[in-house]
Amino acid sequence: CALVHESVMMLVRRPSPHIPLVLPLSLERLAQSLPWDVIGSDNHTAQQSQLALQIVYALKFLDCQPQSPFVINPRLVPLKESLAFMESCNKNGSNGIDSGFGALCIALKELISKHCPDTLHAIDSCTVGRETSDGLMVSPKHTVNPMIVSDAIRDCLSSCDGVDPSGLRAEKMFMICRSKHPSFEVDVAAVGAILSSLKSQPKFYSYMALCKDPLIILKSRAAAWKCRGLRSIILRILEDLMSANECIAVQSSASESVALEYLTARDTIIVRCIVFACASGFTFGGCKNGGTPCSKHCMLSVSMIRSIVSKRRGIIAALAKQDLPDNCIDWIVEFVPESLSDAPDISFLLSEKGMLTATQRLTAASAGLRIAVAHSPRGEAIANNLMLASTAVLLDSFALVVGPIGVPVSVLREENGQDVTNVCRKAMFDMLKTIATISPKNIYLKNEAIITLSKIASQCKSENAAGGISGVAASRRKALLKEIWETCLQANTALGGAMQL
Repeated sequence: CALVHESVMMLVRRPSPHIPLVLPLSLERLAQSLPWDVIGSDNHTAQQSQLALQIVYALKFLDCQPQSPFVINPRLVPLKESLAFMESCNKNGSNGIDSGFGALCIALKELISKHCPDTLHAIDSCTVGRETSDGLMVSPKHTVNPMIVSDAIRDCLSSCDGVDPSGLRAEKMFMICRSKHPSFEVDVAAVGAILSSLKSQPKFYSYMALCKDPLIILKSRAAAWKCRGLRSIILRILEDLMSANECIAVQSSASESVALEYLTARDTIIVRCIVFACASGFTFGGCKNGGTPCSKHCMLSVSMIRSIVSKRRGIIAALAKQDLPDNCIDWIVEFVPESLSDAPDISFLLSEKGMLTATQRLTAASAGLRIAVAHSPRGEAIANNLMLASTAVLLDSFALVVGPIGVPVSVLREENGQDVTNVCRKAMFDMLKTIATISPKNIYLKNEAIITLSKIASQCKSENAAGGISGVAASRRKALLKEIWETCLQANTALGGAMQL
């Protein structure tokens, strides 16, 4: 290791041009020449050692001369595989004699952590004999290359009635290949196959293109999400690409705030896509005896969403104002308790009237109320504040719910033609139903709910007592006020009948 370091330093101290001993193309040719299918045998230890040593040299040169045209792209060399090889050799050393691999391991880890630290998080994926998600042990006896993985994925997508309708066979090949071949080569082949159509050849994206834009993989067809194995492949690759993209964004952005803004926007898109896929039924199991599909949600998707939301604050608040479908909000409330951490951001959105339209405010308030009620045990203080902000919007929007006096048609519409009255009316009834689910043991939320119901009931009485109109408009208005009153009465009963209506 000291020899490699001194060799690079001697080169740097010389007059220009600084041409390293290890060039990017020669390193790439060496990596491609290795028979990765049988790389674990003793016959290829010398080649692996040569590759590992050259990678350390090339990374050291990159560290000293980052602007040189002869530096390597560290994401396009088998870093994880080389590090796993050196750790294995160092662990298997005899009689405690230092063979040099220990120092190389330390040097390589330091260089990787500086230039692409996300690689260290995924180092376990290179281990031979690891267990796949379906409990299948990956055996070194199998011979699988990236092209075979690509064919297996395309076969799975070509027909749901084929030999691999669930995609588990393709996932098994993917995991085996990743344990033997450089993972970035396998990922590129898998993404190309997943994004291909039935009538086209596999698409090609370089690994750097995928790292710079992980959203590319979200272009996959719905059929890929329906297959358990392919869905697992997509999420595994996406997780690695997100880590790499985060490192690239932090290193290339002008400031930390710019990088954070980009990463929040990126993660919001990813969360929205996965939530929509899950809530729409892409992750549901097959039918049993021709019956209704079983609602088996993909826990790998749930785990990824929870991890993203807990790490990146503001995502749920951004989604709340995007008018998500009810089934998506239901899915978030049921599976993502970390959504309560965005309560301060949602409360801020609701308190600032100029940031959202009337329908967006009430829709966001409905989502915020459901999150506060469902997850209040995780943080009573912030849940109480979110409850206050949401119910305040509900009371302010009462006039929009009942509509203008004496007008028999819906005249309140937004620029896109959306009926403001109908949207607000639906959001109000959703919020009243949510209030009815508050546990009577939750004293603070219960008291706030009773106050809200009392105010809405008083508004109903005032509106019902207003005269000056007759005919169809009056009857419709009275019917709506009666429906709101009855819904408040049902919610009051659910809360223990503490309010006298």
